[in-house]
Amino acid sequence: MTEIAQRSLMPAAADELFAWQARPGAFERLLPPWEQVELRRVARSLSGGEQAEFVIPIGPLRQRWVADHDALADVIGFRDHQIVGPFERRERTHRITTTENSDEASWLEDHIQYDVPQEAFERFLLGRSMRKSLNRTFAYRHRVTTADLVAHHAA
Repeated sequence: MTEIAQRSLMPAAADELFAWQARPGAFERLLPPWEQVELRRVARSLSGGEQAEFVIPIGPLRQRWVADHDALADVIGFRDHQIVGPFERRERTHRITTTENSDEASWLEDHIQYDVPQEAFERFLLGRSMRKSLNRTFAYRHRVTTADLVAHHAA
């Protein structure tokens, strides 16, 4: 199993940050421009039972991906896990926590665990570049979220 984590300090309270990310259009806004993702269905709610469906490129192939979303019980955030897709198993925890020093800042944390398929061809396509791609994608999402919140507060 491979694990990836991204943690960033955000210029907004935890509730405001979650509301910002849960608004309509947020998922599309956070898709990196270099990714060629075809959205088929966006989860309308991140608090439980909603599914997102999209198609992603994997090398020269295209793969359907369906993810289910559930709320976290202990903190603000959600968990999504792959139902259908390119991974043997994939789960992401998206957690927002308050900071000790400010009511106007919070931590945004993404923690991803995944296994690539055992088939040699899929392992080759996924295994070599997946870690780099996921790190790049979540770094981008955190930068865009920060910039959006800064711009929103300046308006």
